[in-house]
Amino acid sequence: MKFDVFADLQYTANSAGTIILNIHALRTPNQNVVSETFSMQPYIKTEELVSNHGEHRLVRFEVAQPGEIKINYKATVDNAYKLVDLSNVEETPVHLLPAEVLEYLNPSRYCQSDKLFRLANNMFGFIEKPFKKVTTLVDWIYYNVQYLSGSTNSQTSAFDTVTEQAGVCRDFAHLGIALCRALTIPARYFTGYAYKLYPADFHACFEAYIGGEWILF
Repeated sequence: MKFDVFADLQYTANSAGTIILNIHALRTPNQNVVSETFSMQPYIKTEELVSNHGEHRLVRFEVAQPGEIKINYKATVDNAYKLVDLSNVEETPVHLLPAEVLEYLNPSRYCQSDKLFRLANNMFGFIEKPFKKVTTLVDWIYYNVQYLSGSTNSQTSAFDTVTEQAGVCRDFAHLGIALCRALTIPARYFTGYAYKLYPADFHACFEAYIGGEWILF
């Protein structure tokens, strides 16, 4: 299935500095970038950075002086994602997890899985199948945390969200990641172009590593 995505951004730089953008579509075995264009006004030389495991395609550039910067990105992507039946998949012990996913078990600034360990295990630890654990905690977030624009900021963490029980998609994703990690299920943050979202905007989700696959939630 093909999708056309775009981003129009405008920044006002008050001083010289570095800007790093995360707006380029990923190239993965399940997603082919058919075509893409990237432009800036005024023209500034850019550098593309790709993370070790391909989770990010970043663009970095230096702003030499104050002023307006306009950025345009367009892409056509062809997705070939598969549906996987994970209902009977057993939990993978930590000692059998691939090395590259182990970092996604650690607590982080916004996903304090260590602080939510007791909560996660009291509420979801009794569920045997990992896929059922994640779908249950996702449902709990949906029914117990209010989607409330403007209720959070760049300082809000998963611990804050579960305490205040309000947030936006970014906060929902952070909380889902923290709960998964507290249950020893690797999880990572995911940002995408949301289909038919008006007004158009980026959308935050998360992926959990279950049965040898990164599954989108």
